[in-house]
Amino acid sequence: MNPRTTRTTCFYDFTRGTVGSQQGAPLWMEGRGKWLCVRQGSARVPCYKGFGPTFVVLRVPFRKNGGGLHLNQYTVTIFCKFTCVRLRGLLCTAGWDQWNAIREGDDDAQLFVDDDGGVGTHGVFGDASTPRCDTTSWHAITCVVDACAGVLRTYLDGSEVGEIKTSKVCKDGQHALKGRLAVFYACDKSISPAMYDYYLRSVAIHNRLLDEAQVRAEAAMLHEMLIEDAIAAAPRHLQPPLSAQHAKAPFNSTREMLQHARALKKAASERADQIWRSLGDHDASHLEALAALLQPHDLAVAARWRRRDPQSRRLLNCDEATPPFGESLLHCAAYHGDLALVDQLLGAGATATAVGMLSDCTSLHAAAAGGHVDVCRRLLEGGAKVNAASATKRTALHLACTKRFDAVARLLVQYGAEPYVGVAGSDSPMSLLRRMGGSALDLLTELDEICRQRRRSKGDTVVAADGPSDGHDAGDGDDVDDDDDDDDDDDDGAPGRADTDDEEEADAREEDEAWELTMWMSDDDEESDSDDEGELDESEEDEDYEEDEDEE
Repeated sequence: MNPRTTRTTCFYDFTRGTVGSQQGAPLWMEGRGKWLCVRQGSARVPCYKGFGPTFVVLRVPFRKNGGGLHLNQYTVTIFCKFTCVRLRGLLCTAGWDQWNAIREGDDDAQLFVDDDGGVGTHGVFGDASTPRCDTTSWHAITCVVDACAGVLRTYLDGSEVGEIKTSKVCKDGQHALKGRLAVFYACDKSISPAMYDYYLRSVAIHNRLLDEAQVRAEAAMLHEMLIEDAIAAAPRHLQPPLSAQHAKAPFNSTREMLQHARALKKAASERADQIWRSLGDHDASHLEALAALLQPHDLAVAARWRRRDPQSRRLLNCDEATPPFGESLLHCAAYHGDLALVDQLLGAGATATAVGMLSDCTSLHAAAAGGHVDVCRRLLEGGAKVNAASATKRTALHLACTKRFDAVARLLVQYGAEPYVGVAGSDSPMSLLRRMGGSALDLLTELDEICRQRRRSKGDTVVAADGPSDGHDAGDGDDVDDDDDDDDDDDDGAPGRADTDDEEEADAREEDEAWELTMWMSDDDEESDSDDEGELDESEEDEDYEEDEDEE
């Protein structure tokens, strides 16, 4: 139920909405103006965003400012963040429509924030020592009204800002609740509307007075909920270490949490780079020591890591002539035959179908080029596409045949690699073996027999149209019966429509995870309000992708 109501409190939760829409907002509320449910800033915490002079009207389920012994006494707490601190109303009890007409002599709002960030009303905004609102933090703003005693107290993040005693705070006066109230109403319309954008996570209405200790506890609870939502919005593999650190030493802000997350990512990236170097140097002892230090989140970062220049932070691209033919740690581990590391990376979320930026080679290409049968088998079991082609239209089978890794070639054909078909008109693996001659013809015969057995096991009697029965001369190896091309593709593992869809889905999932990690943790320590997820302007999302890709 939203809002959640008890006998004494009504809590409006603005964090449950559907991002990029107005669905999921609390009941009994009305947004007057342009607003959306978004994820704010780098921490991606869910909230409501009001644009310009937009304000929110909320129903008050208590009559006469409360009830029982607490008649004419209430407390309102707003948890919000400002994009720019300007004089504007924060809490208003009347004046926004004809059903809540303002009376002569009443103020436009009953609680304001001034140009300096002070919170108050009737000209009282605290002194130089009182806390102030700013644009870098979320704030819990509390207004405690005692209409019986004519006293209004204001608090900011649990600290008292000021106490106001005036005859205007009275029964049935402008500070009395009248069934509805508005937040963020009343602002200077002569100023650019963008200066008044704001974020709102919750509004709590109590039908009694809260003392200072209770206000402080409520503010602490709201900040704790903010940190919990920020951790929940982090990449899944970083949530456990962030939660553990928060339990050990609570984060005071989302910025502090982001800085810790960036430190985790940086340390994990450095370990991944060290592992890359150890693999290249064949330093088994150092590699074993590094593997012992890896935590689950280190492996998760390493699974998505790509090698970069330590100074410029640009990707160090590997073309098809440069082992390990890709920038990921999975490519490197596959090429050097580290089966244990390959298994760990796949278990931590590495994608077996990921390709090099320039080479288009998968980790299966790297393992085949290194001649590692066990690694090839693990990659194929992990979802690698056996007929994936590189930038020069070569499959892993091409590499295995060229380098005469016969065991790898046999394994690939057993898993569905097509030896008789070249990619986009290129030479087939069988054509390469035939031209090599000598002992390569023995491998050709073995692969042909494996193909025959594979087809027989599936009840497929299709053979190459120009291929002789002995298997040594199968024509040029580039032509296959046109009527059966599609069947061979789908049955034997060549790239069919289903395989293409699977590859696109895997690539999209990998891009989403990379975007999530990169955009949630940019190198900038400051939180950004310009890239709120879910806003109507789609150009900002495009810019997010460009920020991720400009270094690649």
